[in-house]
Amino acid sequence: MLQFIGLILIAAPLIFQIVMGRKAIGEDIRMKFGQVCLLSFALQVVLSIAGFFIFYSGFVQDVEDNEFRCGMPLVGLIFLILIFSFLLFLVMIIQFFIKRRYDKFS
Repeated sequence: MLQFIGLILIAAPLIFQIVMGRKAIGEDIRMKFGQVCLLSFALQVVLSIAGFFIFYSGFVQDVEDNEFRCGMPLVGLIFLILIFSFLLFLVMIIQFFIKRRYDKFS
């Protein structure tokens, strides 16, 4: 169960950026688009570290009785964090161009 919570924490900033970035573009919230991007980036860093340690503690509890331990799930988790970070930046760039076009026509 801890591993699942760790994965949710890693994906949360991307979901936050998609939802709140759209609201910031449409000016439905008080936060500006830049503030949403900065907060999303900070959340990505903090929640990725927290998610990794939560996943790691659950992983250690699962393999505690085994004589041999394989660290490949942790390497996979690191690459998953990198993929979510890349997707976050991609969403930020796409939303930036949408905002620029939206401001141009408004």
